[in-house]
Amino acid sequence: MSKVPNSQPLYDPSSSAQLYLSKLAEFSKANLETSQAESSAIIDKAVDFIREVISFDYALVGSVVSNSDRCRVHATYGIDNVGKSLDGQAAMIMSVLTRGITTFGGAEAHAIEMAATMLKGATITAGISVPIYVDKQPLGLLAIYCKNEQTFSTSQIIFLEQMAGLISYYLQLNLLVPAVGHAAQKVVEAKIEWEKAIDSFPQLVIVLDAFERIVRVNRAIYDWGLGTVSSHKGSDVSQFISELTKREPGDVHNEWQEAWTQLKSQGLIEWESISPDSDITLRYSLRTLKTGDTELNVATQHNGYAVLIIEDITKLRHLEKEREEYTNKLEEQVKRRTSLLLSVNERLNKELEEHKRNKIALQISKARYTHLVQNTLAGICIIENGCIEFSNNRFLEILGYNPLEIGGKKFIGIVAPDYRKQVSAEIAKVIAKQSADYFGIVKLVDNHYTEHWIEIKLDLLEGEEQARVLVNIVDITKLKQIEETLRENEKHLHILSSQLISAQEAERKRLAAELHDGLGQELSSIKYKIESTVNGVQTTCYPQCKSMMHDTIEHIRMAIDETRRMAMDLRPTMLDDLGVIMTISWFCRRFQETYQSIKVHQVIQVQEQNIREVLKVVIYRVLQEALNNVAKHAQASEVYVSLYQDAQGLCLEIEDNGCGISTKLKHKSDRDMGFGLSSMRERVEQTGGSFNIIEVQPNGTRLEMNWNVAI
Repeated sequence: MSKVPNSQPLYDPSSSAQLYLSKLAEFSKANLETSQAESSAIIDKAVDFIREVISFDYALVGSVVSNSDRCRVHATYGIDNVGKSLDGQAAMIMSVLTRGITTFGGAEAHAIEMAATMLKGATITAGISVPIYVDKQPLGLLAIYCKNEQTFSTSQIIFLEQMAGLISYYLQLNLLVPAVGHAAQKVVEAKIEWEKAIDSFPQLVIVLDAFERIVRVNRAIYDWGLGTVSSHKGSDVSQFISELTKREPGDVHNEWQEAWTQLKSQGLIEWESISPDSDITLRYSLRTLKTGDTELNVATQHNGYAVLIIEDITKLRHLEKEREEYTNKLEEQVKRRTSLLLSVNERLNKELEEHKRNKIALQISKARYTHLVQNTLAGICIIENGCIEFSNNRFLEILGYNPLEIGGKKFIGIVAPDYRKQVSAEIAKVIAKQSADYFGIVKLVDNHYTEHWIEIKLDLLEGEEQARVLVNIVDITKLKQIEETLRENEKHLHILSSQLISAQEAERKRLAAELHDGLGQELSSIKYKIESTVNGVQTTCYPQCKSMMHDTIEHIRMAIDETRRMAMDLRPTMLDDLGVIMTISWFCRRFQETYQSIKVHQVIQVQEQNIREVLKVVIYRVLQEALNNVAKHAQASEVYVSLYQDAQGLCLEIEDNGCGISTKLKHKSDRDMGFGLSSMRERVEQTGGSFNIIEVQPNGTRLEMNWNVAI
């Protein structure tokens, strides 16, 4: 059985509560004006009306007549054997239930048993009783019970309270007791209030008679797990304490007799005991009951002579012990902390002085920072929620705004339309921390709608509650114009360089043809005529002149060979007649004949028809220059020449095992590298290729030329 706090009619917005209250209003309006003679019939109507609203199996409306020994039954439902009054145990149960709202559940077997006893053995699983107040005193109850398990909502409890109030109104019309009975009832009420008070104590409160027997135990006995309120009535108190503490009965009896003897002379005895099997500590307080300054007479001592209060103070003693230990530790800590206090105080003073100095330094730093920001060459602004919150002087100068015009302006509004989508996306990434920062080149529009090329950098300001973006801008419009001019000049330069190389090749070809067809032919003709003349002269004549003629012929032959060599160096005719592959083979054989200490290895893995005409001269000139460099500088014993085709295009590699190229030379500009390497790079890059110099370990150099274009 569980107690429910006295509920006041509260506004419940649920639909069920509204239904209950509306039905209650209908019932009250229909029955309030009924005559006094019909009070009993109205109570029966009330029970039937409750049945229509709440489902139950049994109902009982009763009141305490003069004391808890006899109670009157005003109305019932589902139980015919109760009669018009209750007495004995049933009346005592009803008087107990009038103290407050009580609910019954299936797990509370004792409470269910009590309710079943009051209803003469009816089968009960759940129920609820609500007190009926007469003259502000609980003198009756309205109870409903169910055979099956059921729970009651707050709205239903409030409804039953209101119905109990209506029933109270009709009870007061005809059923008020006489004045004497009313006075007796007041005594009963006082007793009930006293019992309710001691039942609320968490301590065990035991009323004893003069013979050391238990008269009553408060309801705390349920929490202690020692039985029921009435199960120990008439028991010897020392036996009860022995069962409670699990101590030897003899020891408990002797201790109790000593306390009981002292009680007669002192009126109040207090002591403590510890259970031997555990560290549970109980405090006992034994006090006599008095009326004024006089003890209760012997005639009434069988009802109440003394009160014994038993309190479990185990936790209190543990807390006291912990408090003592904590106090000792605290005192030690206080001593240690006190010894540190002076040094901490001194350090605090030093920190305070340092804080003052830092504050002054911060103010100076802030002034310097403001000056620096305002006078920096870069434009600076801060964006918050897409709007410009701050901008320095340079930012205003670049875009031609004044502070009043730029403040609060949407930043994206000063971005050129072609770049707005890109800038918006980058700002969103920076705010979302998807990228640490952003650096790029965009166009901004100034106050006169003129576009400027701008280097822009976006950074998220950390530690800000609101996401704010720091924007740095540099006006590179003039630089862009210069770059455009340089690109145009470079383009013209490449065209001129290409034309120069083509003109050089054409001139070489012309000179080679002139040497071969002009000077070479003339020298050959002179040599032939002299040889014919010498053959026609008598061998016996002019021996000295003949010797001179032979010497002249030899010199002419040498001049012819030199002319042919010069023509081949200028432009091998086989390059046009036989192709670049045969020319590479011829040149490698000739190079090895000239430099016999250098072994040349050739790997040719490409077909002649797969090489564009424009690349043939380039390949030959690069090979010619590279092998000449190997002969002059590399100190190599072997050279590998590879020309092959892969999925990317055409590749030419020339690798030697010489002393290697200087790292410094490899990273120098074309002007510092020398005419040979720079001319090779120029030829390759002008034809859409790439030129790389690679150091070979442990020594040597490899030149790689790649033309990543369709061959």
